[in-house]
Amino acid sequence: MRRARRSLHVHFDLTFNAGALALATAANGAFGFVYWWAAARDFAPAAVGLGSAAISLMLLLSVAADIGFGTLLQGEIPRDRTMAPHLVAAALAASLASAGAFGLAYLVAASLFAHGLGVAPEASVSTRLLVVVGVCLQTVTAVLDAALIGMLQASLRLLRNLLFSVAKLVVLIGFAAIAIREEWQVDAIVGSWALGQLVATLGLVGLALARGVRIWAWPRFDLLWRLGGIAFWHYVLNVASIAPSLILPLIIALVVSPAQNAAFYAAWMLLSLASVLPAALANVLFTVGAGDSSSRASSVRFSLLVSLGVGAVAATGFGLLSNVLLGLLNPVYPGLVGSDLRFLGLSVPLLAVKVHYMTVQRLDGKIRRAALALAAFGAVEVLFAAMGAKIDGLFGATAGWLLAMGVEAACLSPALWRATAPAGARRRGRAGLGRDAATMQSTRAEEGRAMAANAIQEAEEAGADGEADAPASFSIVICVHTLDRWPDVCDAVRSAQAQDLPAREIVVVVDHNRALYERCRTAFGDVVVVENRGQKGLSAARNTGVAVSGGRIVAFLDDDAVAEPGWLAAMSPWFDDARVCGVGSAAHARWIGARPSWFPDEFLWVVGCAYRGLEAGEVRNGLGCAMGLRRSIFERVGGFDPRLGRNGSRLPISCEETEFSLRAARAIPGAKFVYAPGAGVAHKVPAERLTFAYFVLRCFAEGVSKARVAKLAGARSLATERGYVLGALMAGVARGAAGLVVRLDVRAGARAAAIVAGLASTVSGYAWETLGLPAGRSPPPPGSGDAAAGRAQSGRRVAAPAAGAGPCARSQSSATR
Repeated sequence: MRRARRSLHVHFDLTFNAGALALATAANGAFGFVYWWAAARDFAPAAVGLGSAAISLMLLLSVAADIGFGTLLQGEIPRDRTMAPHLVAAALAASLASAGAFGLAYLVAASLFAHGLGVAPEASVSTRLLVVVGVCLQTVTAVLDAALIGMLQASLRLLRNLLFSVAKLVVLIGFAAIAIREEWQVDAIVGSWALGQLVATLGLVGLALARGVRIWAWPRFDLLWRLGGIAFWHYVLNVASIAPSLILPLIIALVVSPAQNAAFYAAWMLLSLASVLPAALANVLFTVGAGDSSSRASSVRFSLLVSLGVGAVAATGFGLLSNVLLGLLNPVYPGLVGSDLRFLGLSVPLLAVKVHYMTVQRLDGKIRRAALALAAFGAVEVLFAAMGAKIDGLFGATAGWLLAMGVEAACLSPALWRATAPAGARRRGRAGLGRDAATMQSTRAEEGRAMAANAIQEAEEAGADGEADAPASFSIVICVHTLDRWPDVCDAVRSAQAQDLPAREIVVVVDHNRALYERCRTAFGDVVVVENRGQKGLSAARNTGVAVSGGRIVAFLDDDAVAEPGWLAAMSPWFDDARVCGVGSAAHARWIGARPSWFPDEFLWVVGCAYRGLEAGEVRNGLGCAMGLRRSIFERVGGFDPRLGRNGSRLPISCEETEFSLRAARAIPGAKFVYAPGAGVAHKVPAERLTFAYFVLRCFAEGVSKARVAKLAGARSLATERGYVLGALMAGVARGAAGLVVRLDVRAGARAAAIVAGLASTVSGYAWETLGLPAGRSPPPPGSGDAAAGRAQSGRRVAAPAAGAGPCARSQSSATR
C-alpha cells in the first residue's frame, strides 16, 4: 500500500489528469449506457442499429477531418505555453474548415453512391445533413478537448463531457416523449448526438466568459503550417488506430444485420467504459512525457501496468456478465447474440498495448513508423472482421478482429518493453555498447592478422592435398534419411554430378537407415557414401559430411533439391573474398501439384525456398538447402548444433544453419555471409506440404526454434525477424487487403489472411517454447555422441559446438525431413 501511494505521488500529474479524463469518459460512457438503454426501449431495433452505424460513420469522418491537430496540441502546448492560445485558435479554425470539406465530400459521394455511403439505401437527406453537422461539431470539440489535456486542464474536459452526455440524453428522451414516427427515429438519434455537442460547447464558452477568461486569440496559421508535417503523421497514426474500431459496427450492420448490430453496439459501449482508464493514461502520458523526459520510463511502466490490470479485470467481468448487462438494456439483446460476444472483453488489454505503443512512438519521434505499422495492422483487423462476418456472422466478426488484435499486440510489445527499461539500465546498455565499440576498434589489427593466417592455413592445406589454389575445391554433401525419397535422392546426386564446375567429391550421408545406406552404396559407385556417426538428426549428419569431405568449400544440397548446372560456378567467385565465410544460393519452388492460391510469397520459407523480402547481398545465413561454407570455419567454431535442426520428430525444428552462421560471425570479426540469387536449385514441394495444416504446423515449429535460439543467444538475435514482420509481412498484408478491397480479389485477401495466420502460429510457437511446454524432441547437448562424428576418413576432425553456443536468426531450413 505504501508503495502504491508513493507511485501515485510521483506520478501525480499523470494520475490526476488521467483520472479526470477517465472520469469524463466514464461519465460519458455511463450516460451513453443510459442513452442507448432509452433508445432501445423507445425505438425500433433496426432504427437503433442504423442510428448507431450512422454515429460510427460520423465519428469516423471526424477522425479523418481532425488532420492530427488535436494530438499536435497535446505535444506542443507543454513546450511553449506563450504561443499556445494562438496555436489552439489556428487549429480550431483549420479543423472546422477540414470537417466542412469532409462533410461536403460525403454528401456528394452519398448522392452518387447511395448504397453503402448513406449508411443504408433508404437513408434520407435529413440523415445525411445531420451526419455532416455532427462531423463538424465532433471534430472541433475533439480538438478543443485535446487542447485542454495539453494544458493539463482535464477537469474542464470533464465538465464539457458531462454537459454533452446530459444534453444528448435529454434531447433523445424529448424525441421519445413526442412519440416520433419510426421513419424519423434514425434522425432523432443522430440529431440528439449533434445537439448534445453544441450545447456542451456553448456551456463551456459561457462558463469561461462568466469567469472573465479570454476565449479567443488571434490564430497563428504560420505556426500551424510549420508543424504541418508532424500533424500529418499524428493524423495518419490516429486514423490507423481508431478507424478499425469505428468500421467494425458498419461491417456488422451491413454484413450481419442491423438488429444484431444494435446489441453489438451496446456491448461496445460497455467495453468503452472498461477502456476508459487505459486510454486516459496513454493520452495524458503523451503530454506529461513531452514536458518531462527524465521520468518517462517510470511513467510508461506505471501507466502500462495499471492499464493491463484494468484490462484483465474487464475481460473477466465482461465474459461472465455480458448477457446480464445486455439484458438490462433490452431483453431481446441476449437472444440476438447468444454467447457470440462473450470474449469481446479481451479487446481491452489488447487496446491498452496499442495505445501505449502509440504514445511511446510519439514521444520517441517515430510517428511515421508507428503510423505505417498500425495502418497495416488496421487493414488486417478490418479484413479479418469482414471475413469472419462472412463465414460465421457476429461471432466470426468478433473472433477475427480479436485474432488480428492479438497478433498486433504481440508485434508491438517489444517497443513497449524497451520503453519501460529503467534509465540506469539504458545507460549501462549504452556504456556497454561504448565498450564494445572500443574493443572492436582495438581488435581490428588482430582481425586482419587472423584473416591472413586463415588464408595461409587454407593454402597450406590445399598444397598438402595436392591442389592448386583453384576455386574448384568444392565438396558437395547430401544428407538422406528415407527410402521414400529415393527418386529425389537420385535426382539430387545426378544434379551434383552434372555441375559445370566439377566438385572434388560428392558425399552422401545416410541418417541411421541401414537399408538406404546399402542401396546408396550399390547405386552410387563414384560417390562417397557414409553413415551418420552422431546422434540421429540433420545437424549431426551434416557434421559427418563435413568430417569425411576434403574440399576447402563444403556445399550442402538437400535430398529433395535439384541443383542447376551453374550452381557451384555461381558461388565460387564470392569465396575470392577472404571475409566471406558462406554463400547462400536461391532455392526456387518446384511444386508437385498446383500451388495453393492462398500461399503467400512472404512465407515461401515454409517450404524451404527463397521468399519475398530476402534481398541479395550480405545476410546472416543462407538457405539451408543450397549453401556453401568454408571448411576453416568448422575447424574454428565447430559443427552444427544438434539441439537444432530436423531430428525425426513430428515438429520440424530448424535454425541450425543460422545458429552456426552467427556463432561464426561472433568468433571471427569481419566474417560475412552473402545471399547470391544467381544459379541456384529447384526445391521440390510435395503435395502433403501444400495444405494449410502443414503451413500452420511449420510456422509453429519456426516459433519454437526461435525461442530455443533466444534462450541461447538472447532476444537481440531475433532483430532480423522483427524487421521482417514490420516490413515484408505488413507490406504483404496491406497488399492483400488492397487487392481484396480495390479489385475484389478474394485470393489476395486469402493471402493476407494466411500471412496473419502464419504470424500468429509462429508467435504461438515462440510463446509455447518460452513457457517451457513440450514441443518436439530436443536432442541432448553436443558432446554426448556427436563429437565422434567429427572423425573423418581423411583424418580430419570437426569440433562439436560448445554447449549453449550460438544465437539463431530466422533459419530458412529447407532440409524438409
